[in-house]
Amino acid sequence: MKRVAAIAAIMLFVACLARAQGVERLAQPPDLMVSVWYNGGKARAPMLSPITPNSREEWRRDLRQIKSLGFNTVRGWADWSHNEPQEGKYNFDNLRLLCELARDEGLRVVIQIYDGWDGFGFAPDWAHKKFADAFVQAPINDVSAPPSSSFYSDHKGIQATILRFLTETARVAVSYPNFYGWDLWSEPRAMRLVGPETRVRYRQWLKNKYKSIDALNLEWYETYASFDDVDAQRTGGIGTYAMDLDWRDFIAEKGAEDMATQYAAIR
Repeated sequence: MKRVAAIAAIMLFVACLARAQGVERLAQPPDLMVSVWYNGGKARAPMLSPITPNSREEWRRDLRQIKSLGFNTVRGWADWSHNEPQEGKYNFDNLRLLCELARDEGLRVVIQIYDGWDGFGFAPDWAHKKFADAFVQAPINDVSAPPSSSFYSDHKGIQATILRFLTETARVAVSYPNFYGWDLWSEPRAMRLVGPETRVRYRQWLKNKYKSIDALNLEWYETYASFDDVDAQRTGGIGTYAMDLDWRDFIAEKGAEDMATQYAAIR
């Protein structure tokens, strides 16, 4: 198929994601879904092909072929850069066309979100200008500098903007009865990008765990005067990897909390 992604993805889809207070047990086992990664036009780069007068029939042929091969679901995408090219002005023509044609052909739709949450690009140009202090380029712990399009998601302004984008995407998706679910966070990058808000968040996490700076110093073999002196991702000192393990635990919990935040936006 010329216009169908070459790789069919097998994924377990959980219909209910984590809530802010934790993950709820599912009433039923999750579906095992086999889907084609599709959004019309070329499979990759550009991720959103421009709509032309021929798109409707071209996409319809693609979807019919997908259905004839035994698939019951297509997975499309929405990316922040292309779907909000100007602040507050959204363009979901591609998503609407995909959902509409898939509905007519009896196919379900899963939407994969690309919004750049913690280090994967996809920010529109206006966001670079408005939130310049969120785009981090310095290396962290000898990790090569991320691309200039990457930003840290704890930045309050950029986070609020992304969450609004998720909500607007959801308004479109839920208007189609064949919409099936979300992949809200494609390829999380272990939160390599650290900004001021992330440092504050980490220090509070350490306070909650150790209660006192003396307890932290004992565990880490350090001599900090206060939690405000602790920096994120500092490599462990002599004889201890406790700070490295704490950072990894923090990142895991932060990821779950961030996913719950995104989940709340689409709900």
